[in-house]
Amino acid sequence: MIHDIKPCVYDNSYIPVAPEGHNYVLLCKGQEAVCKIGHDGTLLLPRVKDFESCQYRYLFSIDEDAFFMPTGGDIKLPVGFSFESLRTMRTARPRKLAFAVVTAASLTRWYDLNCYCGRCRTAMEESKSERALVCPSCENRSEEHTSELQSHYSIS
Repeated sequence: MIHDIKPCVYDNSYIPVAPEGHNYVLLCKGQEAVCKIGHDGTLLLPRVKDFESCQYRYLFSIDEDAFFMPTGGDIKLPVGFSFESLRTMRTARPRKLAFAVVTAASLTRWYDLNCYCGRCRTAMEESKSERALVCPSCENRSEEHTSELQSHYSIS
């Protein structure tokens, strides 16, 4: 199972921290994610230091590793990395990185689908205190539910 990453600990707490060079970057589009997959199924993910100037959104942590999503603008892929199918995550190793990729794909989908208010069509803004999007016009809220489901997985 993709969520079986024992003895690692997945923490989906919303902590808006600044990225550091060694942190992982998860860039997903549709059913693909940026990574390298070796012939033996070894999964390599880009780090913040691999990208030229970007803005980032904190996603979650697994053990001591923090994961970020690049936001806005034209994002240039690091040399050697490409978009790969999410299906390859089923057999990729290490499992905790494969889990991180599919979790980021789910979060990316949520952010993409909720960028505009469903009530008044105003662009949503990120909440400063939790993983939620808030409409500055009518105060409608959209809260991310994927992390609630994944937090119930027995992965610690």
